Amino acid sequence: MLRENFYSKVALILIFGLFICTIQCQDHHFHVLTDHYQGKLHSKEFDHQVFLGVEEAKDFSKLTPEQSKDRLKRLIPEIDSNHDDFIDLLELTEWIKKRQDNVIVKGTRASFDMFDKDKDGGVSWDEVRSSKFGITDHSKTSGIFVASQEFDVRKMKYDRERYHHADIDGNLKLNFNEFKMWLHPESDPRMIEFLHKEIMYKSDGNKDGFMNFNEYLARDHDNVAEIEHASDWLEQEKQNFDKYDHNNDGKLDIQEIRRYYIPVLYANQLHNQARHLIHRADSNQDEKLSTQEILNNFDVFVGSLPGIRHISNEL
Repeated sequence: MLRENFYSKVALILIFGLFICTIQCQDHHFHVLTDHYQGKLHSKEFDHQVFLGVEEAKDFSKLTPEQSKDRLKRLIPEIDSNHDDFIDLLELTEWIKKRQDNVIVKGTRASFDMFDKDKDGGVSWDEVRSSKFGITDHSKTSGIFVASQEFDVRKMKYDRERYHHADIDGNLKLNFNEFKMWLHPESDPRMIEFLHKEIMYKSDGNKDGFMNFNEYLARDHDNVAEIEHASDWLEQEKQNFDKYDHNNDGKLDIQEIRRYYIPVLYANQLHNQARHLIHRADSNQDEKLSTQEILNNFDVFVGSLPGIRHISNEL
């Protein structure tokens, strides 16, 4: 089936850099839930950063297990919003949302200030073009554009289309909230159409405007040849692809992607990530977490320094 994530290899990028929003991070959208916990791609570090935010997760990783557990214990009352001494799915989802909203806002603010060169409180397309692609408009004096670096014309056209879609009030300037939509389109339902276009843009390796079967597979695997021996898996993927290929022409067009690919938006991703964390720590399977369950499984939520093993001199 088409993956819940828009480019599934993004998990490790998220772990190490996505939350710091600079010019380079604009195309690494904030996809909290990936299939990282469904088998071999699971990453505890990713879970820690989703639960805490990147910076605090780093702080926890420098603590001893005892210190980390004690600090986690002090966070539990903040998560337990109804004060019933249990953390349920809604409470954990809201906690993660607050943490990640703060990360998005902080990162967006840094990028907004960087792009808003004239400091008028809005980001124009010219400012985007200059900051991201190094293009300066000298048309008033010489009638030409000057580029300080090589750039992808197709990518710039795509970004401009997304820019105009995010310009809700149509004043050709993105205010902070519109800029956030442009930077993180998956966080706003009004940008769904461009998420469909994005999956085509990212997957269409030969740039023919369609997604063939190899491109469909390559969304999850850098080297398709390495997985061609997995016949059962390939057969299942081919069946799925053929189901999506409504007109049976051996490729997916944007209408077929739009029909079958439903983006998993930010709120649903947070909900699924919270459910994943509860599943990993819910020892008695009552779908909520006690303080003891959280502390007994503290490494599900937070990191720490590796334990130090004391070796007796008598050995």
